[in-house]
Amino acid sequence: MKNNVAIRIGVSSLCALLLYAPSHSGAATSPAKTAVQPVVQAPVQILNGAGVVRGGSAANYVTLLDVRRSQDVTKKIERIVVDWGDQALYPAANAGYYTIESKMKPPRVQINLAMALNNRFDVKSVLGKLSNGIWIKTARLEFDPISQSQNLLLELRKPVRLQVRALPGVVEGKTIDQHPARLVVDFVQ
Repeated sequence: MKNNVAIRIGVSSLCALLLYAPSHSGAATSPAKTAVQPVVQAPVQILNGAGVVRGGSAANYVTLLDVRRSQDVTKKIERIVVDWGDQALYPAANAGYYTIESKMKPPRVQINLAMALNNRFDVKSVLGKLSNGIWIKTARLEFDPISQSQNLLLELRKPVRLQVRALPGVVEGKTIDQHPARLVVDFVQ
């Protein structure tokens, strides 16, 4: 019995390590060559075709610490990860409120990040990294002052299935090197 518990804890730790490992090493890497890392167990919302998925918490204003993309050409999967922060740009423990809408004609996905007022990244460089993927053709990030949200608009090459997970953060105290809550969106054929 003790060995089974130790094995489960070891597997959980390994999954967490793979998810929360830095997204880059010291060398510059191209998004086309970045492998999609496995995600720890979290409830998955699947969007197959046109539709809407909602989740997260709308308790406070949030910031976007990072938005990045990875892909695996052999598995035909592309992943977008959004790192959430609090108002002071520290990692947040819970994902902010989001709405993801998929449309078929033309194929596109709109990710609405509610109450996200600030970014901790250069928008132009992030949008350059998000564009020209396996499934994502172009990307735009717009701020809506009326709803106080940021909208990430992704034009796709063709309709795909979406797998959405909101992962809690590992935050103790107010330090920048903690692991923030994340929104993970997989684009799968």
